[in-house]
Amino acid sequence: MLALSGLVFVWVSGCAGQSSSNADTDQCPTVCENGSKCPGAPPLTQSCDDTCLGQDALATESNCHDLYVASIDCSAALENVCTALIACASQINAANACEQAYCAKHADAEVCAYEPH
Repeated sequence: MLALSGLVFVWVSGCAGQSSSNADTDQCPTVCENGSKCPGAPPLTQSCDDTCLGQDALATESNCHDLYVASIDCSAALENVCTALIACASQINAANACEQAYCAKHADAEVCAYEPH
């Protein structure tokens, strides 16, 4: 899940949720759309809006939202989002580690349905 075979890496967890982000500042859908065009990116299994809602729900429930937002903000600030796995590695890895630790302890949580444990 940490390969740019998806910049959608953090975002591909498909789970229901409601965004806690301000729609005017939510950069996830744009990062997702642009990242889905990167070489080697896997095909999207759902819309970027749905992907981002699910990721936001996971980040919020796992108390990792600040880390998640930092990874999105870092990726969005790049001239080429396809370099995010290298340029934003610390932010992405921190968000992933936080969410995976939560899901390891809460495997039955709906937001963890697609998170590897």
